[in-house]
Amino acid sequence: MIAIGFLFAVGMSLGHLLPVGSAPLRSIATAAFIFLIFGTFVGVVLVTEENQKYASSGAWLRVASGAVALAAIAVLLSAPWSVVGFAALVGVMLGYAGIYWVKHI
Repeated sequence: MIAIGFLFAVGMSLGHLLPVGSAPLRSIATAAFIFLIFGTFVGVVLVTEENQKYASSGAWLRVASGAVALAAIAVLLSAPWSVVGFAALVGVMLGYAGIYWVKHI
């Protein structure tokens, strides 16, 4: 979850670092950070499923990282707070059921 937080912070500060007239570059960078955040979430799901070290706490890690990842993506897309909450709920469901759908990616 630290990696998701780091990617979120860099993605949010990117708007202040790029020049004002670079809207296409800002859109591409935001999309890249969205894919990086979701890829980190998929990595957490894979690691907690495969590694026996996380047998007892794997579900909690998947649920928490799903909520954080999808809420961060919603904030990066400048969504209203109701959508951020809904994205966190969807992230909880994706994290809980992650051991089933991640096998097909």
